[in-house]
Amino acid sequence: MHEIFSVNNELIKKYSKLKQKKFRLDFGLFLIEGAKCVQDAVLCGIEIEKIFVLKDKTKKFNYSEITVVDEKVMKKIADTESVPEILAIGKIPNKIFEKEKYKKIAIFENIKDGGNLGTIVRSACAFGIDALILTGNCIDIYNPKVVRSSVGNLFKLPVFKFELQTLEEKLKEFTLYSTIVSGGKCLEEINFAKKSAVLFGSEAEGISEKLKNFAKEHISLKMANDVESLNLAVCASIIFYKMNL
Repeated sequence: MHEIFSVNNELIKKYSKLKQKKFRLDFGLFLIEGAKCVQDAVLCGIEIEKIFVLKDKTKKFNYSEITVVDEKVMKKIADTESVPEILAIGKIPNKIFEKEKYKKIAIFENIKDGGNLGTIVRSACAFGIDALILTGNCIDIYNPKVVRSSVGNLFKLPVFKFELQTLEEKLKEFTLYSTIVSGGKCLEEINFAKKSAVLFGSEAEGISEKLKNFAKEHISLKMANDVESLNLAVCASIIFYKMNL
C-alpha cells in the first residue's frame, strides 16, 4: 500500500492529463472511475497500471496493490464533479478486428455525445452485438464520460475506429443496412442477414451519402406523426433488439 497526498506529485500530474484525448493517446492510458467500472475492468482482463482509493475507504476494496489518496488528490485525477471512492488507470487494449467471429456489427459515424455512446455500448452488450465500429469525427471511446456511461460494458465489447475507405474492405462478407429518418423499410419488415452490419449517423446530421451508399437496405422506425426523431441511443437499442430476435 502506497500513499500520495500532494496534488503536485509527478504521477498525479501525469494522470490528471488523461481527461484529454491527446494524453490518453500519448500515454496509452485511460481513467476508470467508480467501484463498478473498476471491478468490471479487472474481471474483463484490462491491464491496470494503478488503483487509487480514498484514505477512509480502503476497507471497502480488496485489491492487492492500491495507492491511498485524499479527496484533493482524487479530485485532481478524476473527471467527475463528485469525488469517486476508487479510480483506476487502465492501459488501452490493442484489439484485433476478427471479422470471422462477428455476426452482428454496428457502425456509428460522427457521434459526438459521450453519454449517448456509453449507452449504445450498454445496449450493444445487452442485445448481442459482437462489435462496434466508429468512423468519421467521433468522440474518443476512452473519453471518461463514455467509460462511465457504459457502466463497465465497454470492457466486454470490441470497439474499433476505421476510416470510411477502410469499411468496405473490412465488411465485405456482411450485408449492410443504413438507418434513415424516413423513406426506408419499416424495421418490422427487415429480416437481418446472418452476418449483418447496421450503419448509424449522428443525430444532428444523419448518415452521410457515402456511408448510406454502402448499404443494401435502408431502415426507418415507424413513429407518431408529431415526433420528428428519436435519440440516437434509443434508436440503436431498438434496432439491436430486432437484430437479436
